[in-house]
Amino acid sequence: MFKRIIYDLETDGLLETVTKIHCAVAVDIDTGEAKGFRPSEIDQFLELFSSADEAWGHNSCKFDEPVIRKLHPCTKFPKFCGDTMVLSSLVHPDI
Repeated sequence: MFKRIIYDLETDGLLETVTKIHCAVAVDIDTGEAKGFRPSEIDQFLELFSSADEAWGHNSCKFDEPVIRKLHPCTKFPKFCGDTMVLSSLVHPDI
């Protein structure tokens, strides 16, 4: 039931110009089950995202989360959102 997810979004632009989420994918951390979402299924992705307890993305703090807030401001966010880009800079500060 996708309580801890890794996710990614594809959009039509950078944060300043984005107007649409084209597609999304979510992977259940505990089971490895993956689900892709086409443009007509973005509301389903947002429901899954909202129902998760934990959500991880790469550069999600500076892109994916702000995009969701900008385009879908009523979306409920998981209790915890983590960013693998932040973690990678802590583990490998020299790159």
